[in-house]
Parts: sequence; C-alpha cells; structure tokens
Amino acid sequence: MNSIYIYGLVDPELNKIKYIGATNDLSYRYKTHLEDIVTNKTKKALWIKSLAEKNMKPYLILLETTILENAATCEAKWAENYKDNELYNFFPLTPYTPRESKSVSIRLDKIALQRVKSIAEYKNIKYQTLIKKWVYEKIESFS
Repeated sequence: MNSIYIYGLVDPELNKIKYIGATNDLSYRYKTHLEDIVTNKTKKALWIKSLAEKNMKPYLILLETTILENAATCEAKWAENYKDNELYNFFPLTPYTPRESKSVSIRLDKIALQRVKSIAEYKNIKYQTLIKKWVYEKIESFS
C-alpha cells in the first residue's frame, strides 16, 4: 500500500498555511514547488517567488498520511480547515504520483474529478463550471 502525504506550505512571515497539497514524495514535491517560480505564473508560484526575493521560502509541514483512495477526501478536508487563510490553491489538484501504468493514471483522473465534485458541492455550483474555470486559468497562465 503506497502512502499519500497531505501537506501544507507555510508562509514564514505570516506563519500561516497558504497551500494544501498531496503527494507520494514530499521532498521531490517541495523541490518542484520551489522550482516552479521560474516558469509558472500561478498565485502560489508568485507568492513563493516573492519570498525568494527576500531570501525566504515556505516551509512544508505534514498534515496527514493516507492512502491513494482517500487522498481526495483528506486533501479537501484540510483545504476546508484552512480556507480562511486565503489559500493559493484554486482547488486541490491531483497529487503527484509516478505514472507507472495506465491504471494509475485512470485512478488519478477519478480522484481529480472527485475533488472537483467535492469542492463544487461545497461551493454549491456545478462541477463543470469549476473545470471550465480551472482550464481557463491554466490557459491564461501560459499567455
């Protein structure tokens, strides 16, 4: 059974969690967050870049360890717990997991869809609306 780690990125200036994520490799995922500032224009990347300009970086804290099948629910729960922190997540995304097989990819796609549906239900909107908004924001970030 592979563990999935639900984690938070903490703002060292505010001492508040500003991002919730899920991964099967904490050190690799943390490294990619720090490297994303070069090419990524998301709010999270811009926040990390602003910290880097002050010779700072967010620190990572482990919130929960779970299994792949429960990752979506756990991540959504933690995002809900910290929603007042104005998280830089648009909504919890698919955790990093090596794409070792087609079945892993299919499971991850189902988890991502489950996350979108959970957030949509919480916000009382159609999940298709969230998907369209997320895709639009991704396209805009590449412009």
